[in-house]
Amino acid sequence: PFGRGGMPANAPYVAPPRVAPTSLGSPAQTTPGGAQPGAATDAPRPPRWAVPPEKATPDFPLPPPSKDFGRGREKGAAPAGPPPADEPPRWSVPPSQWKPRETIVEPPAPEDLPDEPPRYTFFSGVFHFPWRTDIFIRWLGSSLGLFAAGFLVCVTLPLLLSMQVFMIAGIPLVVPTTFAALWTLFYWSTTFITIVGDTGNGADRIREWPDLTWADRLAYAGFFLGVYSISTLPGYFLDRVIGFVIPTFGVLGTLLAFVAFPVFFASAATEGSWYRVLSPQVMAGLKQNWRGWLIFYALAAGLVVVMIVVSVLGSLAAVALGAVMLGGPISGEPTFGERMTIGAAVGAGFFSVFAPAATAASFIYARLLGRVMWQSNRVVAEMEARRTQAFPL
Repeated sequence: PFGRGGMPANAPYVAPPRVAPTSLGSPAQTTPGGAQPGAATDAPRPPRWAVPPEKATPDFPLPPPSKDFGRGREKGAAPAGPPPADEPPRWSVPPSQWKPRETIVEPPAPEDLPDEPPRYTFFSGVFHFPWRTDIFIRWLGSSLGLFAAGFLVCVTLPLLLSMQVFMIAGIPLVVPTTFAALWTLFYWSTTFITIVGDTGNGADRIREWPDLTWADRLAYAGFFLGVYSISTLPGYFLDRVIGFVIPTFGVLGTLLAFVAFPVFFASAATEGSWYRVLSPQVMAGLKQNWRGWLIFYALAAGLVVVMIVVSVLGSLAAVALGAVMLGGPISGEPTFGERMTIGAAVGAGFFSVFAPAATAASFIYARLLGRVMWQSNRVVAEMEARRTQAFPL
């Protein structure tokens, strides 16, 4: 007979008075009838789902938002402050007009990007290399220096070796001859070593030439001469030993120097010392990349053959120029003027053909040596990567 909390089962249901807070944290004020002052008790409140969002009212007043609301300020951090006056809020700017952040790294310039590997290691950018824009001035300067030094030597040397009064005339020519020879050696050796080093590091173009003092150029020349001397020593002793039995005429020594010089020079350049001519890295590359080294030696031998032909042509040019300048055969002891004419003809005729060809051949040789060093380093690195992948630590 009883239900609904102790009331009779047939008694009508009376809803309890609805109490709403008047402010956050304060108790509601109600009348004895259970309604707030001035509020209509007979108007039921519609459910929240039936009220549009723009007309909805909160059950209690919300606190006012702080000045840093929504700006991601961390706890304990200083107030962020208003945005700059000249920079509108990011949400009000279309994405097409967004400015990049200052922290975005600008893409590198095309000249700062690394060079692409050559398509053909021993042919791409090799045989026309001395006449490219980044090397042409060096080829021209070295050729003119070699021509001047050779011409002065051909004029000065016959006068000094005459052992007569003509020797006095050759003494003043010693100073310019020595200066031209040293300047050419310093300039050419610096260029040769730079070509080998940059090409061996994977560069296609020589982007920047070293700014060296005369002391630095002397060190470069000493480096080249030191490696060259060490590479010729085994052949010299071999010629001396075998020469007691069979005359070799220096052929064995020349062949041995031809084989030893590139290996010694690559080792010295890798180790950074002219007397450390057997580098483990170069020896590993010689073993793993033996096909590349064979191609290098074949192309270098072709350059030697070309230079032999050029030397013959230079000699013919010198003879022809001497015959034209003298106007006929010499009878008896040559006079001072005839000696000067012969020296000038030999120097001008021979070195006008030999100097530019020899300079170009030396730069092509340096390019080939740098390429075989670069290829050997890649082969050794790939072998090490495979070994590491197969047998990880």
